[in-house]
Amino acid sequence: MGKSLLEQIENKIYWGILGTILTMAFGAIGLYSYFHTPKPSILFEIINESNVLDVHKPLEDLTIFFENENIQKKNLNLRIFTIQISNNGEVDILQSYYDKNINWGFRVDNGKIINDARIITSNSEYLKSNLSPHVMDDNVVELEKVILEKGKYFSIEILVLHNKETLPEIKPIGKVVSIENIIPVKTWEQNLEPRFWDKFFYGGFLINILRPIIILICLILLIISIVISVDKIGDIKKNRKKKYRKKEVLKLFGGEPEDENIKILSNSYINEGIRELKYFEKLISGSEKLIFEIKMIKLEQEYETKIKEMEKTQEADEDDELSKEIEYIYSERYYPSMRYLRYYRPQLRDLVGKNILDIDPQDELIVDPILKKNLTKMIKYLEKKG
Repeated sequence: MGKSLLEQIENKIYWGILGTILTMAFGAIGLYSYFHTPKPSILFEIINESNVLDVHKPLEDLTIFFENENIQKKNLNLRIFTIQISNNGEVDILQSYYDKNINWGFRVDNGKIINDARIITSNSEYLKSNLSPHVMDDNVVELEKVILEKGKYFSIEILVLHNKETLPEIKPIGKVVSIENIIPVKTWEQNLEPRFWDKFFYGGFLINILRPIIILICLILLIISIVISVDKIGDIKKNRKKKYRKKEVLKLFGGEPEDENIKILSNSYINEGIRELKYFEKLISGSEKLIFEIKMIKLEQEYETKIKEMEKTQEADEDDELSKEIEYIYSERYYPSMRYLRYYRPQLRDLVGKNILDIDPQDELIVDPILKKNLTKMIKYLEKKG
């Protein structure tokens, strides 16, 4: 009858506006890429802190010794720290980026590092093999000034002895070109739960431009997928209804209809349902607009016949009276009033061609009585069946 849901969506989406948005977005990306200078960045995280022994209340019968010292009696504590250092910038950090006059690594304030620092995890075999962390002056972990590529990280674990009243602090040391300060972040303390705006604007400038474009494209693809699915479900339901209606027609007429009138009515019912039959019944009850439509169809048929004859004789006459009449029918005075019949035109043209519908010299509608009889019979039967 009308356009499919997919066609309606296609007509309603302003593809020109979408194209303009995408052009502006990619233009902004191009300008950003041209003027932007990639910079290095280092993320220094304290991902875990935990006490070796969690004894909150001193017990008289409990004694804890470490390196021949009673740490319980001296009000000391052993604490494990896990530090993760990663390159979260836009460029690889080369060996020439480090200040050669300053140690590179981190120090522990208010505590003493026990034993050696050890690498516990990394996503680079190169880092595992070449970092070589070693402890200096009991509170500094010095690292080799290695190449730290984009996205690479390593984690180091240390054991710290400190006074229970004062918690140790881990601070980065060293200087890297274009990085003003490396600020330690206690991710374990934040429960790894960033704020809403941190999540929303996560990533660099380029990511924040691309994110809405990708979301928009995904949204359009999702809408198109839903529309296609709805259309397919609609087609499946429509086909199921057609099968059911066909069974009803076979029951009513005891098999496939052979009469031309019955075929036309049964096809109308199978395709569109009882509402189609009722509308057709109303249409053939004597509608003035239907009479005009039949006139137009008959004139068109006559015109087509004459054109074919003229093509054969090569004697086309532009002033032909029939041509003028056809032109009048399609003029603004007539055609707009017939718009509501556009959908039924192929069916009506077929009925007129088979002389099932016609008009007499007095412009009265003529309907084949067998068609009327079968139409009434079908509507009564189907209404009774519900």
